[in-house]
Amino acid sequence: MKRIAPQGLSGPVTGEVALVVVTYCPGERLVRNMQVAADQFERVFLVDNTVGGESILENLDEQKFEIILNHQNLGLGDALNTGCRRAMESGYEWAVTLDQDTELLTGFLGGMLAAWSASPVPAVVLGSNYYNASRGVSRFPESVMPEAIEQTTVITSGSLMHLPTWCSLGMFREDYFIDSIDHEFCLRVRRAGYAVAVNCQLGMRQYIGEDSGHSGYISRFLPYRHSEWRKYTGARNSIRTLMDYACREPSWGLKKFLGLCTDFIAILFLEPNKGARLRAFFLGLAHGLQGRLGSVPEQVKNFSVDS
Repeated sequence: MKRIAPQGLSGPVTGEVALVVVTYCPGERLVRNMQVAADQFERVFLVDNTVGGESILENLDEQKFEIILNHQNLGLGDALNTGCRRAMESGYEWAVTLDQDTELLTGFLGGMLAAWSASPVPAVVLGSNYYNASRGVSRFPESVMPEAIEQTTVITSGSLMHLPTWCSLGMFREDYFIDSIDHEFCLRVRRAGYAVAVNCQLGMRQYIGEDSGHSGYISRFLPYRHSEWRKYTGARNSIRTLMDYACREPSWGLKKFLGLCTDFIAILFLEPNKGARLRAFFLGLAHGLQGRLGSVPEQVKNFSVDS
């Protein structure tokens, strides 16, 4: 399918891109990361989902950072939408979204802008190549120079996004709470006829979950060990997204289905707390098939306690 650009799309330029960061129980490492990131962005919108109390983020410079404290965990989708709305209200047309497990490298934004400008089709969402610090490997083959290659989906963290298009397409799904929010939005972008791409130049370091616990080359293909409630949301949102988009994106759908199968096998043979994680996994599949989305049910949070 030939990709088109949204009507009136103008490219991002230095000084006119905001940074939107979602945090949960942030620590000193995030504060250090923000000091590096702040040098590349005119304005940073931080949305904190930490439950109650004061936040370490309140010590950041108010001239550069706008801190939004939810005082409760409303989920990743809600927090991303809150930050992106504030960026739009402040006059920004483009924003980079980020999570607290990502470290931007020096020159990240300049590389992203150069890759976007060089792309044959203007991308509504441009992701970044990243070094997976948990596994010691880059997500995509590295390019020395900025280079945009079309993709079906990219992760939210480190993605440059056109905010008016994000808004017109209905923003991020808040009922997913966490997991597959980025994939679902990218698939929605492509369904509208727009392009999703990735800059193959290395732009950040990413710390993703807990590693599989196995060494060697095979570990790169094993799923990450997540808690029971993340097994639930991962399975639930994956099967829901498959139902909505697999027919339109069959190659992506096959990979996602195989990913679910791999996750099941890993729980069965390689992970601890098998009983609790299998219950969470299959309940997630059932709820996804039924369309029962939203925040994580209390019974899932108690699986690890009961096991």
